Amino acid sequence: MFGSFLKIRLPGRPPQDAAGPPVSPDEIRRLILAALADCERDGAERIRQQARSMRSGTDLWLLRGDVYQLVACEHCEAEARRRVNDLLPAFEGWVPPRAMARL
Repeated sequence: MFGSFLKIRLPGRPPQDAAGPPVSPDEIRRLILAALADCERDGAERIRQQARSMRSGTDLWLLRGDVYQLVACEHCEAEARRRVNDLLPAFEGWVPPRAMARL
């Protein structure tokens, strides 16, 4: 009875009602590292290390702001928006759809 009202959310796992299998954290990590591949400013290695240490798509979602900031400083805001927006499909099933707004 209560199962229909409660959505159990375990850390490191996608929501139970996710449509289809989500992209794995390893694939999301690879995409984030690729988005930062040409960034060498201060903090780039710290963000890469954070991405390597995070274990869930939900945790990796929290790095988007850092990715945006680094790419914007290294290139421009338009490029940062493009790269962060290109990551969005990988997070489907990990974060609520209402959080998936493009920048």
